[in-house]
Amino acid sequence: MTPTLQGSLVTLRPLLKTDAPLLIDAAEDGELWFLPFTVVPSADTVDSYIQKALKGQADGTVIPFAVTLSSNQRVIGSTRLWKIDRENRKLEIGHTWYSQSWQKTAANTESKLLLLQYAFEQLKCVRVQFTTDGVATRYLLDNSDAHLTLYLRNAKRLNNPDPSRVTIVDGDVLNVEQLTGAMHGQDVVYANLSGNMKQQAQYIVKAMTSTGMTRLIFITSMGIYDEVPGENHGSVLTPYRESAAVIEASDLDYTLIRPAWFTNGSEVEYELTHKGENFSGSNVSRLSIADLINRLVTTPGLYSRESLGIARI
Repeated sequence: MTPTLQGSLVTLRPLLKTDAPLLIDAAEDGELWFLPFTVVPSADTVDSYIQKALKGQADGTVIPFAVTLSSNQRVIGSTRLWKIDRENRKLEIGHTWYSQSWQKTAANTESKLLLLQYAFEQLKCVRVQFTTDGVATRYLLDNSDAHLTLYLRNAKRLNNPDPSRVTIVDGDVLNVEQLTGAMHGQDVVYANLSGNMKQQAQYIVKAMTSTGMTRLIFITSMGIYDEVPGENHGSVLTPYRESAAVIEASDLDYTLIRPAWFTNGSEVEYELTHKGENFSGSNVSRLSIADLINRLVTTPGLYSRESLGIARI
């Protein structure tokens, strides 16, 4: 049975079948379903989103929550405990998203605290891990001989998947001194960002130029050129448009990747479209994107100075 976790700002209550319209309303604040960097339900996908979460709950491997404001019970997002291994007393916290108005606020901090308290104090876990998007990392380790340097804030939250081939560096993209130091000795930079993407892109170009690096693989979004027939994503994609423009104006050997909506499917199946062509397809698996990244990393010159749309057709 999923508990209700009460905080001063937010309350995490059980996710219900009837929450579909509430989740859609929450995601409309920022039109989050257009963003390819996390799985956020839209009107077309919300029923399957809830169904999958509740199936995991029935199987005993997932505890899904709706994140609500304690003051008025308004739904502002969702999160869950998942990959629950009761025998070994471990689980992960993930599948978390918030309405744009509540991103980077105390709502996230309090939600995480409530989840950690429940995991350690009630479920008696000995290990709790925060899920990050490590699909590309795992795919590169499994399908290439690459040695990786993972550069991220709060690096201690990430478990090293292979210490013999992976170095984890704690740093901020907006600290150009740290960023430049991390780039020394690297061959390829892969960037999958959020936040102030234009400034981050500028700092990446600056750091790469100062270290003599040239190869950059940069994740942006479908729709930045208004290339998706029948859709106008408006200002929600401004950070992706602006950062892509910074990269395209540079002298770097870049490849921009414009994914469709992410899925967690197990298939590697995709087609590419080029800048100036209409975007085809509406979704793509994370594994498919990882496969393209692996090809770009291991094949020098592949799709150099191109902007690629990627989707399952």
